[in-house]
Order: sequence, then structure tokens, then C-alpha cells
Amino acid sequence: MSALTPPPRRLRRLAALGLTLLLIATASVVVLLVDFQLKNQVGHHPLPGGETVDIPQLDGQISDSEYAFHYYDAKIRMDLYWTIVGDIIYLALKSPAHGWLAISLAPTGPQMLGGDILIGYVEDRRVQMRDDYADTPTSHTADMVLGGSNDILAYVGSESDQGTIIELERKLTTLDRYDRPIVPTDMPVELAYSNGKDFNSYHDQNRDSVLINFFTGKITQP
Repeated sequence: MSALTPPPRRLRRLAALGLTLLLIATASVVVLLVDFQLKNQVGHHPLPGGETVDIPQLDGQISDSEYAFHYYDAKIRMDLYWTIVGDIIYLALKSPAHGWLAISLAPTGPQMLGGDILIGYVEDRRVQMRDDYADTPTSHTADMVLGGSNDILAYVGSESDQGTIIELERKLTTLDRYDRPIVPTDMPVELAYSNGKDFNSYHDQNRDSVLINFFTGKITQP
């Protein structure tokens, strides 16, 4: 054996030490990756200008300043909240009733025709939610029944003595021809709710129309 060659015991110690250092380095990289992913999925989301926006927590509750924008429709006493992060819009609907509540995006008319409808209700603490399309002036059908797709990425809801809350998220633009892209212009929007725990009960007078720029928060009465 050469005098420059470490003895076998020393070689084993060096190998064990090298393996330990490799495992520590690998674990550190994993921790950094997980931390990076969490910071970009929860809490503050960085914007190109260096600013940050809070991503709403979909938990069936709406806290102060949770959403970037808020519109209260005094005519029907319904709230709409929203935040845009990247290519996702987070929406929250709140009504004083105990049935379905909905938002219709960009109806062309007459009446509700052409609207991209996100509608849901809470029953027995479970949320029933649908991505619909107004295929006639007075009715709407699930996109999936029409040959489209359900593009609601996530949703939650809650019900209390004060009414019903639905929170959801969806891409600004989907590949479904029955969906309407959310773009930085004044979009026609309809808000409505009912006391019926289904998708078809009539809303009576609990319906209103408004123009909304979801990117700036500008609200215009049509």
C-alpha cells in the first residue's frame, strides 16, 4: 500500500462525511424550493412593478381587505369582491338570501342571453357550484351539457343568519367557447340571487346589471 493512500478506515470516514454533506446540501435545496413555491402560492404575490397583492384565502369567509376590489349593489343588497393575480381571478359573492347566488359575465342580450354564469348555493354545509351559459334569454345550461367544460378551478361557501357566501377562482381566459374572457375594459355584469336551493329558481327582483372593469375596479351604471 502506498504511503500516500489513506487507510481503509479513514476512507470509510471520508465517504460517510461526504455523503452526509451531500444529504445536507440536498435537503437545503428542497427546503428553499418548497419555501419559494409557498411564497408564490399563498399570501403575498409579487407583481412585475415590485408591488405585491394578497391572494384571497378561499374559506367561505370574507375578511377586511382580503380582496383588492369590492362592489356593493344597494339595489339588491348583494356584494361582489374580486382580486386578479396573474391569469387568475378570485371572486366572492355575498347575498342576504339562503339560496343560489350568481354572477353573469358579458351577457349580450336580450335579457340574460349570452352570459357566462357562475352560480352556486350552500345546502347542508356543502356547496353546489356550476359553470353555466345563458343559451336563451330566460334560461341557462351547464357548459358541460352544451359540450363545453367546467372551468371553475376551486370554490367554497358558507351559510349563516346573515345570508350566503360563495368564493371561487377561475382563469381570466379559458378555452371554452361558452366562457367570456375577462379583459381590461368595461364589461357588462349581472348579479342575482334567490332563496331557492337549486340552479333554476326565479330571482324575482333580486337582479341587477352593472359595468365593471375588473382590472381597475371602475364601476359604471349602464
